[in-house]
Amino acid sequence: MLGISVQAVGKYCIAGKVSFSFKDGKRYFTDLNDAAREILASRDPGRGKSRARLDGDAAPEAADPKEGVAAPIEPPDEAIGSYNKSLARKEHYKSLLAEIEYQIETGALVRKADNDKAVFNFHRTIRDRLLNIPDRIAAVLAGESDREKVHGILSKELRQALTELADEAEAIV
Repeated sequence: MLGISVQAVGKYCIAGKVSFSFKDGKRYFTDLNDAAREILASRDPGRGKSRARLDGDAAPEAADPKEGVAAPIEPPDEAIGSYNKSLARKEHYKSLLAEIEYQIETGALVRKADNDKAVFNFHRTIRDRLLNIPDRIAAVLAGESDREKVHGILSKELRQALTELADEAEAIV
């Protein structure tokens, strides 16, 4: 039966890798060849010695050594489809992760946690600079009675703080 024993099909069935049906409390396969095809479709074609043919025919005879080397026998697509698709999917996602890591290393991408930390620190700096203005100029303003001078001093300090913050923001970006 396609190079797979009935016992092996039973083991795959118990492991849940092959579909089967129950009748009178017993397991039944609708067709053992179908079960064997399912098993072959889930196997890694590069591992194991079994290269059973799915069409049920005997393997072709080896070429005469005098005529040269025979072409290797390739299993049909349906025998290797599911494994190869999952392997291709795995490799695709590995390459995407490698591309992201490369972009992070070159600076084209930034990790979200690093970005969030930088934004938080910059906002803290803004808060601290603005809250320090009253402490810095309170004594100067206390001695002033002219509204225009007070306004000028406050405006100058606010512009200076905001200009410094803008320069820091440009340095970060």
